[in-house]
Amino acid sequence: CNNELFDKALAALRDGSRFMHSSSTLTLRYQSAYVDAYTNLPIANIDSALYYYHRLEEAPKGTKGMGSEYVMSNIAIAQYYIKKQEYPKAVAYIDKGMALAEASKAPFLIHQAQNIKGLYKFHTGAYDEAIALLEQSIVVSQHVNKGNYLESVHTIAEAYKAKGDLKKAITYYDLYDK
Repeated sequence: CNNELFDKALAALRDGSRFMHSSSTLTLRYQSAYVDAYTNLPIANIDSALYYYHRLEEAPKGTKGMGSEYVMSNIAIAQYYIKKQEYPKAVAYIDKGMALAEASKAPFLIHQAQNIKGLYKFHTGAYDEAIALLEQSIVVSQHVNKGNYLESVHTIAEAYKAKGDLKKAITYYDLYDK
């Protein structure tokens, strides 16, 4: 089922890509969409994702929309590496995504970057930093991204559990179960 969805997404991108260069904004969106598609497990192709990422990187920096497309592509690649447990490879994309999100001052992008950095910090054992970042991100994600919200709440609970603070862990597990 996931393979079919992935194949359909790529087919749709390929079909529409003949219009990809009709505007600079559309070019950015397509390149970012390819990065996103090629970083989704189980059928990810990181080489293809990085190819489109580098094309996105080469785009003129003044292009409208560049911030969100570039931020989300950095987050997608970082997420891929985190899921593959290749944490050192994720760092550069996390840092770049975070810096671009903060520069954009866009709450949605900032929360996405905080979320991925918080997940990275959790998986690398920096529980206090993970908790701080994820608690910041859930302020926005509870309103706009239920999946990120639930993942963040559960990860905060797991971080408190790993630290031995079961009382706080249970508080967050309760939020997760609501």
